[in-house]
Amino acid sequence: MTQQSHPVYSHPTTPTDSSIIPPSVSHPESQTRLCVSIFNMRILLLIPLLLVPLYSSAFTPSQQIGRAQQKLGMFWDKKEEAKKDLDPTIAAQFKIVTCAATACDKKKKVFGVDEYAIFGGLYERKEAAGAPAVTVEESSCLGCCKNAPCVAIVHEDFVGYVGLEGMTPNEFNDSVFHKVVTEDDMDRVWSSVENAIEVMAEEEEE
Repeated sequence: MTQQSHPVYSHPTTPTDSSIIPPSVSHPESQTRLCVSIFNMRILLLIPLLLVPLYSSAFTPSQQIGRAQQKLGMFWDKKEEAKKDLDPTIAAQFKIVTCAATACDKKKKVFGVDEYAIFGGLYERKEAAGAPAVTVEESSCLGCCKNAPCVAIVHEDFVGYVGLEGMTPNEFNDSVFHKVVTEDDMDRVWSSVENAIEVMAEEEEE
């Protein structure tokens, strides 16, 4: 009896019928079409890269600088408008108090901050905002040494330090800004004062 191999384990014979060979292998014409397709795809991918220099050259360096200066000018124009909005009469009612007590000075050294950096930083901000009427002065201990360096705000219509919008809940409870060290911290202090001036000016107009 002749033994028949099982279809699953039998070894396939090498195909000789060209019908089962991929067209790309058996027909040169198909190979040509494939090459053309690949070439066209590469051209399409290169088109955006070729357009980049054309787009960037649309503006000469001098034009680009001019556009940047124009944007910068618009930015400063907006700042000038903001300066005009601060009512000098209301601004004069506010005083920014920086702590010059020993505890605060020690904490400044720990944070690597100059002794007069906070005072100077807040003074510069109120001048740049067009609010020279706001007073900035140093004071003895503000009563919050554990959160030094501290900054407090005084308004002539209120007794003691005042809480402002922009303070954290703990700062609002103490009526003192805590750990004023970085430029961002000083920006936050001044923004709170500036906002208070604007709000009070709007209330007076009403």
